[in-house]
Amino acid sequence: MQKNIVNQKPDPIKVIGRASECMRRLMEAGLNFDDFQLPITNKVARKRIVKAWKSAIYESTKSQKIARAIMGGNYFGIEENMIHFKIKPTKKQLNTLSEVRYSADILEACKDTHLLIATFPMSISDIYSRVDKNTLDVLCNINDVSNEQGYKVIREKCTIRWNLIKKEFVSGSFRKREEDQLELLSEDEKVPRSNLVVYVVIGNYLETKKCLFEYKAGNCSDEDDGGNRMRVEGKCTNIFGKHQILDITSFSSCSSIYDGPGLGLFSCKK
Repeated sequence: MQKNIVNQKPDPIKVIGRASECMRRLMEAGLNFDDFQLPITNKVARKRIVKAWKSAIYESTKSQKIARAIMGGNYFGIEENMIHFKIKPTKKQLNTLSEVRYSADILEACKDTHLLIATFPMSISDIYSRVDKNTLDVLCNINDVSNEQGYKVIREKCTIRWNLIKKEFVSGSFRKREEDQLELLSEDEKVPRSNLVVYVVIGNYLETKKCLFEYKAGNCSDEDDGGNRMRVEGKCTNIFGKHQILDITSFSSCSSIYDGPGLGLFSCKK
């Protein structure tokens, strides 16, 4: 099997040889020489070609196409998972995600405030293992991470499903105690677990290069071994070319929420 020469310093002869072979095969499939000018001069076409190539030419279902058209840039679907998290979905997983479980009316109402994301069964640990650590850093400072419960938090896998998660904290949730924060949720909302928040923040950054929940922290629904809510803090720092976008920890002191802006509350649609 040939080794992938991307992101290395390949032998120029190998580069020319592989490019020539690729061009030959594409011309056999129907392209002509002039067609190769398109990705050179057209940036939009170039991005579309790369996205299709990286996602193994996955064909979205009708439901997914409608959802993408409505959500626009606030959509992170199967193709994006394949590109950024190197997911290789099974037929069963594709079938599970074939229908977006939210109606068009709900998507229309949320298209500017929420991110629609397809999640695969990955944990915080799995997600961290799939990012390029030379350019992206995820800080994981879970209290007592060495104990069984700490490992359970970072290894708990997301459910394979479509999720609508709000891109900002619940309005008015800062400087409030947990029970008061929960009263701000509507009947069709709930607090997401930390693995979903991490999935969303990292996936969105890889796709858009934009940070969510920048310089603010919020409560999630899961707890550490001491019964403390998990907290995810958004960051957007660049240290020697490495982007830090997340800090994951547990929050043990309710009284300290009044220090500074305090903790907000994440929310997603049920």
